[in-house]
Amino acid sequence: MKKPFSIPLLSQMLFHRTPKSVQEKLIAVYLWTLMTYWGHFSISLVAQYLKRHKAQVSRHMKNNLFLDNLSQKMLPKELSGRIGKKAHLIIDSTMKAKRGKKLCNLQKFKTSRGFIIGHCFVFALLICEDNSSWIIAVKPYLTKAFCRRTNQEFKTQNQLAVEILQEVSLPLETHVIVVADSAFVAHFIVSEITTHPQWSFVSSLDSNRKITIKGYTRHTADFKKEYLPALKKISISCNGRKNTLKVMSISAEVSKVGPATVVLSQRDRQTLALIGVGKRLSLRAICYAYLLRWRIEILFKELKQYLHFGSYHCRDFEAYMNHILLVILAYNILKSLYPKFSIAEAKKQVSQSSQAVFLYELKHDLTKFHGNRIVKNKIFQALSAMTGIFPLSMAG
Repeated sequence: MKKPFSIPLLSQMLFHRTPKSVQEKLIAVYLWTLMTYWGHFSISLVAQYLKRHKAQVSRHMKNNLFLDNLSQKMLPKELSGRIGKKAHLIIDSTMKAKRGKKLCNLQKFKTSRGFIIGHCFVFALLICEDNSSWIIAVKPYLTKAFCRRTNQEFKTQNQLAVEILQEVSLPLETHVIVVADSAFVAHFIVSEITTHPQWSFVSSLDSNRKITIKGYTRHTADFKKEYLPALKKISISCNGRKNTLKVMSISAEVSKVGPATVVLSQRDRQTLALIGVGKRLSLRAICYAYLLRWRIEILFKELKQYLHFGSYHCRDFEAYMNHILLVILAYNILKSLYPKFSIAEAKKQVSQSSQAVFLYELKHDLTKFHGNRIVKNKIFQALSAMTGIFPLSMAG
């Protein structure tokens, strides 16, 4: 970046002008706070920058902040030249624990670590041919009680995934490989993917899924035991590391999926049964796609650890969804500014640049200081000592 990162610069990126309405100012300040503030995020920080009471900020968060249109306007400029001839679309869900009698849409979910009470969101992460990653969709899971109260149709996580596949807009010539875990293996998801001639599907299988080979049907657990002696060693480079796998593949009929290529993959002590639906999928392509699925787990960690994904304290559904959308917008902005950096490194760059702006403005204000000259000189000395820490040259 040639210019220091600040709220005016962010406003120019988003709106191409100085924001005039309260909603536009709220979006710019909220995003700037998400991308520069470390630690527990609080809506009181946004209220402090806007010079308003935090209740007023919460009230505005309930309104429609036109974030969907804003995200759609920003993404195509970056994606048009990055998608390429082959892309991976990873779909998965994440839960955020939340407690409170007045919070809406709470549900009890079973996870690998036990039961949690909170909110659930289904994400779609697009990994382009140049290895850049973008969040292109997020849908909240609505409980049956919340749907009855708001007169909405109840949809499962798999149905939300189908909605994402129907709404996503990608070039027709791009070979898109949809990657998911065993929770998203359903016949209507596979049917939606196969309606696109250039799309394929890769997923893992549960141990109780039925696999039919040459008229003989067995469960996935029995399939693993039977074909373990037939594994052969291969190496695949993915996610910046070399992975050594023992694999084999065979054509089979999978229950609730249909004809598919079944791959048995073993790494260290973990053995997985994978499926690939699509004519353009080889054994190596199936293994590579599922290794790439780990990127969405890293995404969830970055959103929660660095971009305050779960640090919302809003009671209303619209308010906390606006917070989630702003977090996603902050992620995509950081990725567009620093595509080769992790979110932690990109946020550090933005924070340092913002601190440089603060010091630069403070030094400018001190030139108008007419108090004690000795005090003024000591303040200038302290600021000069900090210029070695923060890149003040960016403020010029």
